[in-house]
Amino acid sequence: MLEFFTNFSILSFFVTFLGFFIWTLVLIIRRRKIMKRLAFIDYEYYSEHLPDSFLLINLKAGHRMAKFFRRDTWPGNIPKDIQEDLKKNRKFEYVGLVINWACPIFYVLSMIFMSIPRA
Repeated sequence: MLEFFTNFSILSFFVTFLGFFIWTLVLIIRRRKIMKRLAFIDYEYYSEHLPDSFLLINLKAGHRMAKFFRRDTWPGNIPKDIQEDLKKNRKFEYVGLVINWACPIFYVLSMIFMSIPRA
């Protein structure tokens, strides 16, 4: 029985955190594409809402970028095709937010559940 719980804990660790890292990678790739397109059109609010480089040096820049990508409307003149990409990406942002919170919580809850002694 102990072997089953050990295997289950290892499997749940890899499943939850692999999902977390894969989804985060998908979001980073989508954000980078949109940021490059916004930089190419010389978006006037770029420095106000988005970090200068994609490497998030501090937490404040990461929060600014996340707020920008989760908005309903965006300031300034953004072409319609980029606005459509931002709207499509917005759904991915919210799913990513749920996954980024749910995966670690699921892992911790599964560890707590497995540590309960069985009669």
